[in-house]
Amino acid sequence: MRLAESIIGRYPPADENFPWAHLLRGARFVESLQLGAAEKEFREVLQQAAAGLADPKGHGPGSALTHASFGTSLLEQQQNEDAVAQFSWAVALDPGSDQAHRGLCDGLHQAQRLDEALNECSLVSQRSGALLPSRARLG
Repeated sequence: MRLAESIIGRYPPADENFPWAHLLRGARFVESLQLGAAEKEFREVLQQAAAGLADPKGHGPGSALTHASFGTSLLEQQQNEDAVAQFSWAVALDPGSDQAHRGLCDGLHQAQRLDEALNECSLVSQRSGALLPSRARLG
């Protein structure tokens, strides 16, 4: 966490390390259940991406991790529809991301969008060959 804070304090927002430091800080906040602080960090990264600062190629695959992480934070706060929107962005930006697809599966289930959840969770199961996450059991 100190390294992330040092980078944020030392480097300008256009530096490639700046958004990664916010992403790292956001992930640490999620781990410690400081979800409001995590949300603030993820919003900062997404604002930088929208401004073209975080990803020189635009809002591309590099920001999928940010959307998935933000979705996880929102899901933990029971902001289910907002979480689904973030996971949907992550899937669109990086269709190969297991984290994004699993998050979308969980988010749709938590949002009670059960038909969509069943489709997404089935896709997750087919892709990974593994059992569905316990939160995603539909019935």
